[in-house]
Amino acid sequence: MSSITTAIPTGPIETWCVGAMQFFDGTKYQCANGTQKESDFQTFCCNGEIINSVHDIWKPAFWKGKDHSVNLSDMVCCGISGPQAGGILPLPSANTMCNQGSPTPLASLAATNTDNAQLFPVTYTSASFGDNTVGDFIPTNTPNCFWAYTESVPTKEVTLPAPDITTLPPPTTDAFGFPIPTTSATRPTSASGSDSGSGSTTTPPTTVLTGTAVQSGSDTSSTATTTPSGAGSVHAGVRKGYLYAGLGLVVTSLLWS
Repeated sequence: MSSITTAIPTGPIETWCVGAMQFFDGTKYQCANGTQKESDFQTFCCNGEIINSVHDIWKPAFWKGKDHSVNLSDMVCCGISGPQAGGILPLPSANTMCNQGSPTPLASLAATNTDNAQLFPVTYTSASFGDNTVGDFIPTNTPNCFWAYTESVPTKEVTLPAPDITTLPPPTTDAFGFPIPTTSATRPTSASGSDSGSGSTTTPPTTVLTGTAVQSGSDTSSTATTTPSGAGSVHAGVRKGYLYAGLGLVVTSLLWS
């Protein structure tokens, strides 16, 4: 088996991100801001969720302090392999252990990064999906990655097995089990600085965590650095619920009048 030699950070990582490798349209996520270079970030990708075994980085309590640094040695990949149970899993009480998948030190996956990681299938047995269909549901999942800003962080060289990565053919069904139409359509993959006649297009949102040792100034004010996974979609759902409730009251008022 072939191997690779690479350097990994050994000290506290003050600036970092955790999230899906790419947006829904296939555009790769980038952790760098205007004062950083993307090449100064080392990436580690996982076929499952990424957690920290010491700090619950997905809970608001972690973000109340000023020090949000983490150590690579504490980062864990909850890798998914083999068939998984269908249905809704209970929420973990603490995200310092894998709720699903097998724990693997993220440092051991340094050979798998945003340059070579690929989408991967997961089989959920006895799952309900599509038109009330019950059976094996096999969606295509996006790897989760950890971006570590390694500028001025001590490193050490490690030798790891070369990753065994499979490139999947284009999917034939969507995330809900419905067939994907074969008709081609032109759709921009990113937002442009100017408007066009057909309207502007924005990059689909995704949920990531970003951490810095000390948050100050405008660099952190515009980023969701304290938003745990799923919070953005919950807030959007609440706002949508208020909108529907408001429309319902208007309609009721018109009917009674």
